[in-house]
Amino acid sequence: MNNYFKTFDIPVEFDLDKSDLESRYLGLQKALHPDNFANASSNERLAAVNNIAQINAGYKVLKSPIERAEHIAQLNGVKVSEEHARIVDAEFLMQQM
Repeated sequence: MNNYFKTFDIPVEFDLDKSDLESRYLGLQKALHPDNFANASSNERLAAVNNIAQINAGYKVLKSPIERAEHIAQLNGVKVSEEHARIVDAEFLMQQM
């Protein structure tokens, strides 16, 4: 399992500075974007694509309070059920309202 807090070099805490997260995200995007590896070996280009995918996924998770809480729970060995994931479905929530 990826530890997105480690990816962004921030402490594992629910409360985080969103502007700091965005700044770190943009810095990683700039440094590790696959375009920077256009003339590199195929292995290095593939690694760049994988790295940027992890950065994008991590940013998405950490900027969402619900996904961030689930990620922290998973890092601490708590299994998050598929059933819970359906509860945050927007269509379901609208039906409940």
